[in-house]
Amino acid sequence: MSPEPRKSSLVFWLGCASLFLVALLVAVGATMMWMLHRSTEQPSGLALSPDWRAHLRAAVALPPEAALLAPARTVPGNAAAVLWRSPTTRTVTAERMVRGIPLTAEDSVALAAALRDTALDAVRRAATMRDYDPTLLALRDSGAGGEIFGVPLPSLLGRVRGASEELLLRGVGRARQGRLADARADLEAVIGIGLMRFAREPTTQGALAGARSAALAATVLASLAPRDTLTSHAAARLEVWLANYASGLRGAWGDWFGLFSNTDSSLAAVSDTSLPFPIRAEGLFSGSIGSVVQGPWSAWLGPRRSVVRAVRAAEHSSDPDLAMLAVAADTALARIGRVGAWRRLHYLHTGR
Repeated sequence: MSPEPRKSSLVFWLGCASLFLVALLVAVGATMMWMLHRSTEQPSGLALSPDWRAHLRAAVALPPEAALLAPARTVPGNAAAVLWRSPTTRTVTAERMVRGIPLTAEDSVALAAALRDTALDAVRRAATMRDYDPTLLALRDSGAGGEIFGVPLPSLLGRVRGASEELLLRGVGRARQGRLADARADLEAVIGIGLMRFAREPTTQGALAGARSAALAATVLASLAPRDTLTSHAAARLEVWLANYASGLRGAWGDWFGLFSNTDSSLAAVSDTSLPFPIRAEGLFSGSIGSVVQGPWSAWLGPRRSVVRAVRAAEHSSDPDLAMLAVAADTALARIGRVGAWRRLHYLHTGR
């Protein structure tokens, strides 16, 4: 047999092997892409009901009587700036005192320190300030909330929580000492700060922590004014709201969880001005940066153009805090996009 047919036969079989290898690689790649895509598909149980907005509003709606317990906000200034600078180093035990749980030795030390702390007078005065704007402070404190894909994040729970809870601790302690006027002033200030936080914290977690501290303070306040029917009624309403909140939220949980695990619904919440600011702010985070970490497929693709367009539209929001958050999210998405697909996948699985 001549060399020419042998050469042709070898070329033929090499070509077949190459085609087979290419087909195998394409099949494996397609299978991996399909598996990545399937890993981030939303389960049917997370589908939002048509009235999900109404469910969310009902789940977070405070009783209007709560505002009657708070001091008047007539002093110019940003209360968040005062609370942000307050020390938060002590262990806060106010809730255990409110619930009647026996105090430990550490609790007693914390209570004694709070009763001596005159710096908490500034926290009490902050409850009378007209404005409460923690968003800019949280953005300036970038990195306190960790980082994602190397992008520093603002703190998810502002440092204001410690200041208001220490004031609550002092109010409860003063009530136990019989200093009723001082205790009432402290507790009303805690309620005022709690309502501020509930309205303007940039996360639902921070907002609900504020509502919880307000409800705890109202519980003590009601016991101090049994004959003041207006105060007692308002405090009781707030206390009942807190007791029913958990079950009410469970009823709306499917909508709540579906909202923040679905990019489109999260961004729809951002543009809905009838929803509270904390929900819109958290929807902005979940719908932008959160959309990239829903799973391997979303990490591989990176920020979608529709997400970037929605975030940039939010930069023109009439709410300046939401606009600031949108600018920060836009910057973060640009940095995440430049990281590259393989590095995003590596970060998703390793956190580095």
